[in-house]
Amino acid sequence: MTQEEALNIITSALEPESLTPLQIKVFQGAWNMLSYEKIASELSHDYSYITDVGTDLWKLLSQKLKIKVSKVKLHSALARYAQQEQMRNLSSSSQGNRVDWGEAPDTSQFCGRQAQLNILEQWIVQGNCRAIAITGMGGIGKTMLVARLTQQLADKGMFDVVVWRSLRQAPPFTDFLTELIRAISPEQSLPLRLDAMIRQLLEQLRHHRCLLILDNVEAVMQDGKLVGTYQPGYEDYGWLFQQLGAGRHQSTILLTSREIPAEVAIGQGLTSPIRLLRLKPLSSEAGKIILAAKGLTFPGEQAQVKELIKRYRGNPLALKTVATPIKELFNSKIVAFLAQEALLFTEIRELLTQQFNRLSSLERQVMHWLAINREPVTAAQLQADTIPSVSLLKLRDALVSLDRRSLIEKIKLPSKPTTKMKLDCVSYTQQPLVKEYVIEKLVEQVSQEVEQAKIIDLRSHVLLKVQAEDVRGMQMQQIVQPILTRLIEVQGGSENLNQLLKVQPSAKIYLLAKRGRIPTIELWNIQLGSLHLFACILERVLALAFRVIEPEVNWISFVAFSFREQCLGNEDGTVKLQDLQRYTRPVVSISFNPQENLLVSSGFEQTVNLWNLLTKIALVTLQALRSPIPVAFAPEGKMLVSSSKDGTICLWDSFTGNCLKVLSVERPYAEANISGVTGLTDAQKKMLRLASAIQL
Repeated sequence: MTQEEALNIITSALEPESLTPLQIKVFQGAWNMLSYEKIASELSHDYSYITDVGTDLWKLLSQKLKIKVSKVKLHSALARYAQQEQMRNLSSSSQGNRVDWGEAPDTSQFCGRQAQLNILEQWIVQGNCRAIAITGMGGIGKTMLVARLTQQLADKGMFDVVVWRSLRQAPPFTDFLTELIRAISPEQSLPLRLDAMIRQLLEQLRHHRCLLILDNVEAVMQDGKLVGTYQPGYEDYGWLFQQLGAGRHQSTILLTSREIPAEVAIGQGLTSPIRLLRLKPLSSEAGKIILAAKGLTFPGEQAQVKELIKRYRGNPLALKTVATPIKELFNSKIVAFLAQEALLFTEIRELLTQQFNRLSSLERQVMHWLAINREPVTAAQLQADTIPSVSLLKLRDALVSLDRRSLIEKIKLPSKPTTKMKLDCVSYTQQPLVKEYVIEKLVEQVSQEVEQAKIIDLRSHVLLKVQAEDVRGMQMQQIVQPILTRLIEVQGGSENLNQLLKVQPSAKIYLLAKRGRIPTIELWNIQLGSLHLFACILERVLALAFRVIEPEVNWISFVAFSFREQCLGNEDGTVKLQDLQRYTRPVVSISFNPQENLLVSSGFEQTVNLWNLLTKIALVTLQALRSPIPVAFAPEGKMLVSSSKDGTICLWDSFTGNCLKVLSVERPYAEANISGVTGLTDAQKKMLRLASAIQL
């Protein structure tokens, strides 16, 4: 309830009497939670005089409204009076028209949204709209807005029949349709066939001017699919919505949903009989009223109040939820609450979980990437991030679906008209509340993956990206650090975590699988307790998470990890370990010995190089028989193994550099020329070529 609405209630109740200008000023000050001393100062009156005016005013209002009114409980008293008046109006309006309120909520605490109320009433009264969908994320106030609108329309007697039904429990379609028809015309018999039932409903909507409210439409949609997909067996709801919007009748159907139904998304338009209203954040003034109604006072904190409302994007349910802990845990100090930068509470977390659980796999991945990026990014940037890669069409569909769920925010960028599909004309981000929730879920999931050695999200998401330094710092603080802290706590200390990671090769395998045409990797120094993590836990666990742009490096061809150092083999022929360099052609394989004081590397130059990691000097260059590809140390570290494309395997003494043995399989067709041989099928020739035969 706004200050203006409260004054209107009082003015109506006092008629033919009225408040004096001074009484109005005192009422307004009290409504805005100002003390008598503050009111007296602003009005240039004595404190005692203003106190007397206020005392007389509360007595007058108590007599006229027939309820106890005081300065302290002014909001709650007028809300209770408005609720009583609403029930009286419902009783009187239902005497002339049939009104079935079903599960409609009480609207005595409703405030703000006057502009949206005006738009909706205009669409119904002047635009003769047949179907209107009111959508927005959970808690934004869809149901309350429609309940207030319905009350206004019912009070004006604009409809013969008003029926409110909630789909929260996802009733079977036939049961729902049967109940709806009987609510409109109780005396009519029902046909057996479904198509006949829908025709009968449309006929009722033509004969009577009805207002039907279908609340929580998202309940009949399917989880795990893109928005607009109905649950198996509930597809007829889509047929009904399409018929209600497209059919000829004089009634109006209001739908509330966290997701935009496909039938509405397709049929809605500025001049169409089907309209869509996407609820935006509540205004700052309305947000203040909600906080005040919960007993939260904020003298001298007007800027902080606006920041609080902004962080929660004017979500009424979120503001109601957060008001109590601010009052009880932070002594009503909003600035202290904002300083701890945690927005989630149990009720809000549960609300977001309901919506997050409905997402498809690709939608979840996009949500993770948006949270990791923190800053707005284009779809083209998201496509570059996504692993495995997805087509432009699939990514576009996922973004459209998330937009229709009100889980992402769009920022339009300047662009030139083009006939090609572009994904860089709009950038996407998340509101702070959603972003914090997604990060929390990602931290939880990645931590569990490391603990259980089942790498999924860690394999497909980079947890730190090179952007502005402050953004990367936030990524470290809100993503990487919580993961490390949780792992250390669960494992009972950093040393135990160190041992866990050493015996979980799966994490390392997935890291190595991510080498390829990507920028290089940045090393991080992190000190946690007594364990010095130099690209250690982060190397083995956090999936090539540290990308930096180095123009001289085109791509990484191989990565090896050590609990002491990190080494990269690059296309430019360098082995990056404090600039170890020996090759002029690409490096294709590197490996540490078990003691991690030696490194072996190989490239296309038919050599194997052995490095001392303490001195950063190449100990020896081994001349391989043929171009070596993979190289590795034997488990005890005394022997090296290299392989070549020709199928040979060389065993080397890692101390002397001598070739101990060359292993190869006998190949009777090696270098045999089959160019002029006749009588061979194509398949046979192919098999011979695979056996090293030559066909010129």
